[in-house]
Amino acid sequence: KVLVLVSENQNKGDRTPYEYFGSDEEKWNKFVARVGLLKNKEKKTFLLKKNFSEDVQKEYINRNLNDTQYMARFLFNLFKDNLQLSPSKKKKQVRSVNGAVTSYLRKCWGISKVREDGDIHHCIDAAVIACVSDGQIQKITEFNKFKEIFVPHNEMFVNRLTGEVISEEEKNELEKNGIDMLSKRLPLPYPHFVKELKLRTRDNYLNNDYSQEEKMDLVGFGYESNEVAMVKPVFVSRMKTVKKTGAIHEETMMSLREYDETKKLIKTVSIEKLKLGNKPEIVMLKDDSHPEVSIEDYYRPQDDRLLYLKLKEYLIEHGSIAPNVEFHKPKRDGTDGPVVKKVKKYVYTTNCVKTPNGGAANDKMFRVDVFRKAGKYYLCPVYMSDVYAHKLPNKVIAINKPWIDIDDTFEFQFSLYQNDLIKIKSKRDIELKKNFNNPNSKKIDSILAKEFLVYYNSTNIHTAAIFVKSYDSCYNAEGLGVKNLLSIEKYYVDIMGKVYKAPKEERKPL
Repeated sequence: KVLVLVSENQNKGDRTPYEYFGSDEEKWNKFVARVGLLKNKEKKTFLLKKNFSEDVQKEYINRNLNDTQYMARFLFNLFKDNLQLSPSKKKKQVRSVNGAVTSYLRKCWGISKVREDGDIHHCIDAAVIACVSDGQIQKITEFNKFKEIFVPHNEMFVNRLTGEVISEEEKNELEKNGIDMLSKRLPLPYPHFVKELKLRTRDNYLNNDYSQEEKMDLVGFGYESNEVAMVKPVFVSRMKTVKKTGAIHEETMMSLREYDETKKLIKTVSIEKLKLGNKPEIVMLKDDSHPEVSIEDYYRPQDDRLLYLKLKEYLIEHGSIAPNVEFHKPKRDGTDGPVVKKVKKYVYTTNCVKTPNGGAANDKMFRVDVFRKAGKYYLCPVYMSDVYAHKLPNKVIAINKPWIDIDDTFEFQFSLYQNDLIKIKSKRDIELKKNFNNPNSKKIDSILAKEFLVYYNSTNIHTAAIFVKSYDSCYNAEGLGVKNLLSIEKYYVDIMGKVYKAPKEERKPL
């Protein structure tokens, strides 16, 4: 643990101490003297390193890989020594499979893997790994040996080295091991393996059950009638986040000067964080060529009109201010004044933590409580500051106006934590957009439906909207307004992916 000034830590960023101090020899020498007091030689070397080259970076990457290998080996031994399995004739009931082997098998069996298509690829890997027996490894060896030695020639197979045609004995040995000489792919673990895997892991965004046609396919794969009635498409199970520890408020302290009247804190930010918004200027400024747009949340532009207008013109022309741009405050005569690195801006928050040194925005949201009134849904955020105070908040979010007190007309529905499963229904189509772009992906860019089963992720207090993700994390909706939804229902999903509706719950105290 180290004790640091917030401002110093922010300014340092991801640079090494030497890179941060740069050419300031006095600061660097003082730092070297302080580090010299440490007893840990490795820590000294690390803190005083001047050149963080590519070789050094590779060294850290290799160290991380070694850590991963150690953890994998530890877990393998833990399962092997402690997992209680049904009696079996097999000596090895727990086996580890190299990642290169699973990758090779996927290619041999014609199974594609696109990580950006969501988390289902973990399930596909698990199914492949489950098929890697000692016999399968032997098949892989024989198959590769056959491809290396024999080459097809005039409907026959000829030994590359000797030029001799494959013998009947060699043919019989290959067939005995399940090797089809005419096939370019490794034999499947069992018939219909790839087709079954594709069906079991098909997209499950709109329907959590199989159609009659798909059920007939399952029967064709060898499923019994009772199995067909029970089986569902794969659904990703996620552990919800219920953690009662964390920061009460954000690190940055802001001015409370106008908070009681406007619910706005005043924050000092670097100019590269300024953004141009579509809202027109509230206060008309002299010589403003573009009053139809303004810099988002800028603090009192009229206090330094010339600086504000220069910043706005720059943003209109360039879109943003790069960190290396030297921006001068303009003087009245048009010449350059001192360099400006930071300005003030507003931060809107209806609920902040007040301290003797100013105010700070709430940090982490512990949960959000969902209420209903007159057929409409309302959200009541519960922050870590509320948890530490052991006091439930009693206001629901209202957009661009004071939040509304919760009274007897509000009916509590349930509490939502990160990764809680919910079913949402709407009069209009809800759009889930794809998270990634990948040329190998065959998935569409967005999905439209009036009903979805999704995981709750977070709440935006400025828009009274929630951020939700599809079960496989491939699609999401960032600004889903809840007030006018037809219904929001909470569901549970167990570790095997079984989904069921959550029972009615009471609002839990803190």
